[in-house]
Amino acid sequence: MTLLSIEQCSKRYPQAGTLAVNRVSFRVKQGESAVLVGESGSGKTTLLRMIAGFEVPTEGSIQMRERILVNDQTFVTPEKRNMGMLFQDYALFPHLSVLDNVMFGLHALPAKERVEVATATLEQVQLADYSDRHPHQLSGGQQQRVALARALAPQPDLLLLDEPFSNLDNLVKAEVRDAIFDVIREMGISTVSVMHDMDDAMLVGDRLLLLQEGRLLQAGTPRDLYELPTNPYVARFMGATNLLEGRTVEGGFDTPFGFIRHLHGSRGEEEFVLSVRPEHWELLSEGKKAVSGVVHHVGFVGRYCEVSLLPEGTKGANGMEPLRLALEAESEIKPGDRLFLRPKAGCIRVFDTDA
Repeated sequence: MTLLSIEQCSKRYPQAGTLAVNRVSFRVKQGESAVLVGESGSGKTTLLRMIAGFEVPTEGSIQMRERILVNDQTFVTPEKRNMGMLFQDYALFPHLSVLDNVMFGLHALPAKERVEVATATLEQVQLADYSDRHPHQLSGGQQQRVALARALAPQPDLLLLDEPFSNLDNLVKAEVRDAIFDVIREMGISTVSVMHDMDDAMLVGDRLLLLQEGRLLQAGTPRDLYELPTNPYVARFMGATNLLEGRTVEGGFDTPFGFIRHLHGSRGEEEFVLSVRPEHWELLSEGKKAVSGVVHHVGFVGRYCEVSLLPEGTKGANGMEPLRLALEAESEIKPGDRLFLRPKAGCIRVFDTDA
């Protein structure tokens, strides 16, 4: 069931030459985790603020179930939208205890019930024993869980998260992220998040929405965007990839590194851009109709070795974009070695040159 509908929403700020958000449409299902991703300035935060009611769209509409929140005739104020919000800086009141912070948004309830609801919510985020403490007595991860409890206590229809883990150290971020979204999923609450860290976005997002210069480029599961990008920008944004110029020849493409077999279906000589991710190559003992090159650099990055390959006869990098491979960490490949390889079956994406 659809919970939130965004229809053709745009936002233009005064004196701005371009739209911050440009005719974006999408829907969020009940219980779904939707994550807005994109470069800085792509419109993610503006879109989140329009959903929250902190910004008014220049055009378009936002609807929660059957209720119009904003269009050209209606505007529901933020406090009446029944949404919770989790900020990157937690926004806790330093002079209030943990329990009082969680009770802050429960003014409509009788005093006794406010305490009961706040206490029960703190139990859900495993902080019931910290109710008498103040924010400065908590770790960053604990403060984030208090902020989550405060956002969840009023039982919102939708939870909005703005860079919720950006202030956490890497050592604790994964633990806090998993704990927070375990609670959110258990409660069946829908979320719309803004995230810069793609690992976070891909791990918590049921669906990613990639924005560029205010436009929605592609929406889908993390696997969809990673394995089936619609253009080279999406391919690169979702992770390291090799973008190769390819000219059609019989049975495949001719590239600066050699032949790549592919049933592309084009006629005559045409030029395309091929995307193959570093982990999607397999080594061959040799091969006439294969990609080949000389190892330029080998770097150990823990889970694998990153190998950069240059076409044979190339002196140094010389402005040439190397072919990057992700090979087993135990690999004994060294600079100067000649390699033969080919893309794994089904792991080539082909784009028009103007895509």
